[in-house]
Amino acid sequence: MQTVREIKLYDKGSREEEAEVSLKYTVVTRRVAWVLVAMFLVTILLEPILQHVSEIRTGLAARRAAATKGESGTPARILPQVYDVVDLLPSWQSIRQAHTCREAWMLLPPVKKINAFENALKENSESARFLLPRAQTALCRIGCGNEKAYCGRDGWLFYRPEIDYLTEDGFLTPDRLKARSRSGAEAIQPDPRKAILQFQEQLKKRGIQLVVMPVPSKAMVAPGDFTQRYGADHAILQNPSFDKFTAELEAAGIPVFDINRALHDSGKGLTYLATDTHWRPETMEAAAQLLRDFITKRSLLPAAPAAGYKQVVDVVTNLGDIAVMLRLPEEQKLYTRQTVTIHPVLNSRGEFWQADRKSDVLLLGDSYSNIYSLDAMGWGYGAGFAEQIGFAMQRPVDRIVRNDAGAFATRQLLARELAQGRDRLEGKKLVVWEFAVRELTSGDWKMIDLKTPEEIAALKAQATHDSSFFVAPAGKTVRVSGIVDSLSFV
Repeated sequence: MQTVREIKLYDKGSREEEAEVSLKYTVVTRRVAWVLVAMFLVTILLEPILQHVSEIRTGLAARRAAATKGESGTPARILPQVYDVVDLLPSWQSIRQAHTCREAWMLLPPVKKINAFENALKENSESARFLLPRAQTALCRIGCGNEKAYCGRDGWLFYRPEIDYLTEDGFLTPDRLKARSRSGAEAIQPDPRKAILQFQEQLKKRGIQLVVMPVPSKAMVAPGDFTQRYGADHAILQNPSFDKFTAELEAAGIPVFDINRALHDSGKGLTYLATDTHWRPETMEAAAQLLRDFITKRSLLPAAPAAGYKQVVDVVTNLGDIAVMLRLPEEQKLYTRQTVTIHPVLNSRGEFWQADRKSDVLLLGDSYSNIYSLDAMGWGYGAGFAEQIGFAMQRPVDRIVRNDAGAFATRQLLARELAQGRDRLEGKKLVVWEFAVRELTSGDWKMIDLKTPEEIAALKAQATHDSSFFVAPAGKTVRVSGIVDSLSFV
């Protein structure tokens, strides 16, 4: 007798199992079933029809306007954006040239391009533009956010990955590391210790000291603004694996600048923007001063002449990035714009602070370093973390800063600089690696190789024989990623 083996499609106690149990005991009459099917068909068919009508009308109106003005050039498109899916498909010539299964498989569009195409369709959906802001407003009124933003108390907003950092298991537990390495369409490296230790060894060979600086999240220090379960005198929250993480790095000779502890001991405390993921400017400035004390106490840098930096005062008003994630109507009044005072840093000539390639200090940072530096973020210019470190230490600082992906982005940019023959580590004695603490549970801690001084010297020697080495090839453009204080050709 043949045994039938049951195939397990989902884990016990999962939402899928609950749904299956619910369906088994749900009775639907034929009339209700037909009504539900009809509603479903109308819903899925009405959206593309409305989108087609909207995009075609917009394209025709643009063409009529161009004809009226007598403008020449490429006419406005009429064909809806959904038909751009054809561009993702391989050409007939490429298909004919594929002779093996592997070659045919490689012709399939990558997942990233498919996801980007789907996201573009969602962003440009007319029904979403009309319904989403209104539905989101209604949800926010009862305390519900969306998949990225959580509503707190008294107009405060919180970023979901920062809540997840506190509610998930320890990020160093074997089960957690194993689960993260298998999640998503692409494999990731989930263990921050491996990447940090590799980076330390790369710097150590050059005689450079590494300092790691995880920036705590708003949810860690202000849980009372998220839920009434916490009072004003609550202890600072933390992921269960953080103490083990810092202990292992310190044992390996990597100083960890714990801002939580430093600010608590100083009596200053941490403060954050109400509708933004980032710290307030006064907290950032205090962190820069405490980092200076941390470096001085551990004798990580030699003494240097004062650079003569000074601060000026500026006032900035903006709506936070979490409020923007909610995609509420522009006229919404649930979350108000916030005003803060920043202190841009000027050099001895009265000019805005600039990164110094010749400095012996390099900052690698994410949006926490960029927030008051990058004008496009809406919170001012010239007053970011690198500037405040330079002011607090009265010492020039070099920087490579990019928003998001603090687990690997800045190391990747550094590796690209070195690979192009620009040795951003030359003359450095200290590298401060700042990243959001949530990266410990959600980041991809890629192992990244860095060119050695010998390899960079070989690249420079080759460049003397090839004048096009530092020239953008025809048809290429120059990309600036965050604040790199350099240009790279792509």
